Amino acid sequence: MTTLLNTAIVQMAAGDDLEANLAKIERLLQQLSQAEMVVLPEMWSFLVPDARGEERYDFALRHHDRIFETVQLWAKKTKAIWIAGTIFKPDHKTHKVKNTCYVIAPDGKVLSHYDKLHLFDNKLNQRQFSESNSVVQGSFAEPIVLKSFKLGLGICYDLRFPYHFQALSEAGANVIALPSAFNFKTGQAHWEVLLRARAIENQAYVLACNQTNSCVEGVHCWGHSMVIDPWGTVIARLDAQEAVLFAEIDAANIDSIRTKMPVLEHRLIKIEAGPYQLDHETDSR
Repeated sequence: MTTLLNTAIVQMAAGDDLEANLAKIERLLQQLSQAEMVVLPEMWSFLVPDARGEERYDFALRHHDRIFETVQLWAKKTKAIWIAGTIFKPDHKTHKVKNTCYVIAPDGKVLSHYDKLHLFDNKLNQRQFSESNSVVQGSFAEPIVLKSFKLGLGICYDLRFPYHFQALSEAGANVIALPSAFNFKTGQAHWEVLLRARAIENQAYVLACNQTNSCVEGVHCWGHSMVIDPWGTVIARLDAQEAVLFAEIDAANIDSIRTKMPVLEHRLIKIEAGPYQLDHETDSR
């Protein structure tokens, strides 16, 4: 079995026009067929500011199934694994949505899904903006085996919580995908340093797929999607343009780094997922 996997990261400026967002991906399908795995950004089908969060539930009611089935079709057409960014899924009990990342196989079957756990409530612009007003908190998703890799999932704001990534690596993840809509202000300050830290701490590839710029008032995303190797080296990156970023990841590189510097084996505090639980181990050395 080959240790290599060709990945494609789709950086786009989505907006609140579903048809326009779908068309952007449709135009890329031939190009994306070059990859074995495709990653979309968070909220790629419908991006609005949290101030318009009440629109998300109605959008999900009307469009979730069509969007989901469209991505299944894209996976079949490109014969690739699709990490489908996030798609809003209606939660009928709360009249909110789940911000869901599906992993879809080349035959269209769902391999895994993850509902965003950490919700971005903030006062960055001297006003309260709360993702939790319209999005239901999700739960941890176990990593899944993909060829020579074990894939873990995070979404955007999860990046700020190291224990999420540690829980993934404790469960065996050696590549972590992070669909995001990281905003300009925090992205400029923190995006790359946090991504590289998560890769280094967990000796894993990080596939960071971000939205860029904005097609809707009240949203300005940072872009700068990138792929980082287990040593913390950025092996491929974009600036702020809409584009597809291709990168080859190598499971043999992960094994080499983890063997030469077995950081994961030296951890004294283990984290068990679902929900997160600290497992304190005594150092007997």
